[in-house]
Amino acid sequence: MQKNLDLLSVNDMTSSSELISVLKLYSSTLSKTSQIISSPNLLSRFNPLDASTIHKTVKEIQTRHTSSGSTIEWLFHHSCLELSQGRTTNFNKIISNHYSLITLCDHYTGTTGKFKLGAVRKVSSSDVIELIEDVKDELHFLAQSAFPDKVIDIRIPEIECKVDDFYVLPSMFRYVLMELVKNAVSKSSEVQIELDETEDGYLKVLVIDKGSGIPVDKLDTLFNFGHLHERYDRLDGQQSYAQPPSDPLEGIGIGLSLSSIIAEKYGGNLKVYNNESGGATAVFTVSTDEDVVVV
Repeated sequence: MQKNLDLLSVNDMTSSSELISVLKLYSSTLSKTSQIISSPNLLSRFNPLDASTIHKTVKEIQTRHTSSGSTIEWLFHHSCLELSQGRTTNFNKIISNHYSLITLCDHYTGTTGKFKLGAVRKVSSSDVIELIEDVKDELHFLAQSAFPDKVIDIRIPEIECKVDDFYVLPSMFRYVLMELVKNAVSKSSEVQIELDETEDGYLKVLVIDKGSGIPVDKLDTLFNFGHLHERYDRLDGQQSYAQPPSDPLEGIGIGLSLSSIIAEKYGGNLKVYNNESGGATAVFTVSTDEDVVVV
């Protein structure tokens, strides 16, 4: 257990109060939060007062929040507010804390099933196909909840992938895929997920929708964080940090930007383009070379 905790880079967090703030936001997947507060390895890192506060915070989450939603985006809400309001200028620190905290929570809550978190690991193409299937099932349920009058069809054609192994943190791969499919479902009732490879050996994941496409003037700004200041100042005045979105597919506008950063950390990239026949395609790549992964 201690070895796994060391991989989480918990010491990268600025303070226990930051952990408390983020735990408040990580509401909808903390169904087993008692496992967090019962861990002596975790609580030993904080003084007794902090440990008591964490305990109360987690109990509050257990009592007040049960719905699922865009939890990873809400995990970032507080940190991005701090960024936009000038309380911190180190976005790399926020990204680092995100990896640590999401891994920490997933490790103790067991929300990611068979995938063992804690470090970037070698993953087979068959594991990714299974992960894609899981994301498809979860998003289909959320989409039908958000759009009860809409028939949602998320398709995964038979996948053949010659890339045997590549290097990812599965929770981050899942996050990017969830974001892309979620965006596609919000614009189209028919979404297709494809798995391919590039000529230079990268794994390539495509999410194709048949919606109205993306306005040309917005294509260049999809991954831009420049809009955060105005957006988060507005959100800060409207919503409590601890309240998840009422719409299961509703985000806070930073999903594609974060996904782009994650893809780059895997030595790949994320691109979105309009299809000639209508709709849009999002493509992200993952490197098969462990040396280029920087997370």
